[in-house]
Amino acid sequence: MNPKFVIAFPFGGRPVPVDWHLAVRSLTLPTNAGVTEIFRRGMTLEDAQTSMAEQALELGAKYILFIEDDTSPPPGVIGELGRVLDTTDDSVMACGGIYTTRSDPPEPIVYMGQGQGSHWNWKLGDIFECWAVGCGCVMMKTKVFELMPKPWFKEIKTVEEAREYPELFDVHEDQKNGGVSTDMFFYAKLAHMGFKVLAHGGVLPVHWDVKNQVGYWLPKGSHPVQGISFNGKEYGWTREVTCP
Repeated sequence: MNPKFVIAFPFGGRPVPVDWHLAVRSLTLPTNAGVTEIFRRGMTLEDAQTSMAEQALELGAKYILFIEDDTSPPPGVIGELGRVLDTTDDSVMACGGIYTTRSDPPEPIVYMGQGQGSHWNWKLGDIFECWAVGCGCVMMKTKVFELMPKPWFKEIKTVEEAREYPELFDVHEDQKNGGVSTDMFFYAKLAHMGFKVLAHGGVLPVHWDVKNQVGYWLPKGSHPVQGISFNGKEYGWTREVTCP
């Protein structure tokens, strides 16, 4: 029997927080649904993502859920993202949780377009169309890899490399920074093909600074979590509270 879900872990070789292990081992599995876990290590991120997407296709899975080794997912992530994708039309190819940058203050990694910065105008629990979310916790329909020509994932490090894809990136003559991460490359191709991405504001992973063992999530008082309390305290990241 083919699995419905493949959970894909690209390991970078760095130490993994104990909180990450606990989160991954606490995932709630949907009822009557096959789930298979795969992983890669000792590879570049783009090669690991590509290889696991290929394996998910070979396994006949409907969805692939990427969980990176510095992103702790909430327990219901499989069911939540799967439910959304199960009930969308063929124009939607991905749905991801919203986690933040590892910075002070943290910024949500959800974008409405290239060069437009983080999108803040949403509330906890909202599910909305966007241009991109991070690939640290995102579920994709494997069908997209049958429709999208390779490369699916590619890290672009220079302006010169970005200019090789004029249909995806608008590079100005005097532009100095041409870096593009593997996930943003994928989303640029997805948008170019006319497909959609959804952000799930009810799936909020913690993004870990592994070296300093600090977790980041939506900052206290920010628009998405205003008025939200947890255990009697206002919800959100601060310098003093670095683990939810």
